[in-house]
Amino acid sequence: MLTALSFMLLTSISSPDASGQAANPSPPPVPRHDTQQWNDVQLIVPMTSKADFILLGTLRLGRNLTRPVDERIGISFSYHPTKSVTLAPSYLHIERQPSAGRNFFEDRVAFTAAFRAKKYVSLAPGFLYINRHFSVGQSDLEKRPSMAVTFTLPRTRFILSDRNLVERRYRQPQGNSTRYRNLLQLQYPFLVQGKHLTILASDEVTYDSAVSAWVRNRFLAGIRKQINNYCSADFYYIRQNDGRARALPGDFNVIGISLAFRLGGNITVGDKQRQLDLLDDDDDDR
Repeated sequence: MLTALSFMLLTSISSPDASGQAANPSPPPVPRHDTQQWNDVQLIVPMTSKADFILLGTLRLGRNLTRPVDERIGISFSYHPTKSVTLAPSYLHIERQPSAGRNFFEDRVAFTAAFRAKKYVSLAPGFLYINRHFSVGQSDLEKRPSMAVTFTLPRTRFILSDRNLVERRYRQPQGNSTRYRNLLQLQYPFLVQGKHLTILASDEVTYDSAVSAWVRNRFLAGIRKQINNYCSADFYYIRQNDGRARALPGDFNVIGISLAFRLGGNITVGDKQRQLDLLDDDDDDR
């Protein structure tokens, strides 16, 4: 009898509580692959002849198009003290739900200064501050200074650019790392029955010193349509391959639309370029 009671006591201590498991189930892992649909809107409000206020909004559907997985709202300012200089401070709030039971939010504050050094060369130093909070009780902080050098080859029929971006990531608690990102981008305008369209194509590869490897490739193909003098729309497809992502799906296919509206004036080349820049969202947790 004593032996039986001892066995039951040891079993109850060493075995996990079934009721506790049911009350606090472990959330499913983040999927490695996903199919998503992205929607981005920017509303440009002129403040002066040299400054714009920009309101940003994003909604992304994921988990194979079954529910929202990414919502964003932000503000930005674009100030042009001269024709060759652009200053752009911004704030962005992001809510994410990559899988059931797993969600996190982050706040981003950024500042970028773009300088056209020569006719075909531009420099863009920047700084990005990210504060993330996860539903599992974790949080992290990242400070990211960067420098981008872009070479542009404008031609009568197309514009080809090559951006070389180096980022130093100061992260707590993951540790520091350096990334190199090379983005090759083509914009090819053409006419169809009197309508102005632009072919968009780009490919970006990323090297991460934390793992000493090329970790990501992102390809984009799309069409830009000038809706009217005040609105431009980009329709695009994105394919990304990233086998080392953890908090977000690394491999995904995306169909998306990006809209830009300018109040009280014609939409500019800079407004249209910002539509593409919005897709370069720096999503990376490794």
